[in-house]
Amino acid sequence: MANKLILDCDPGHDDAAAIMMAIASPDEIELLGITAVAGNVSVDRTALNTQKILALCNRSDIPVFKGCPRPVSYTHPDAADE
Repeated sequence: MANKLILDCDPGHDDAAAIMMAIASPDEIELLGITAVAGNVSVDRTALNTQKILALCNRSDIPVFKGCPRPVSYTHPDAADE
């Protein structure tokens, strides 16, 4: 029986790999959804990145939710223009 999992991430390269690994492991992981939070870019951008990753994997059926729009305890540089 697969473990039910909700990923909370700010998809860049590393989290994209984690999402794809979870999708590629259906016997071990049932990916219920993904919450995208602000990281090096805005929460809008990370949510869009998440949707693009899921579309690439033909898994647009996995829901994506926007989480926190900013870091909770510190400021983080925005890399959107880099």
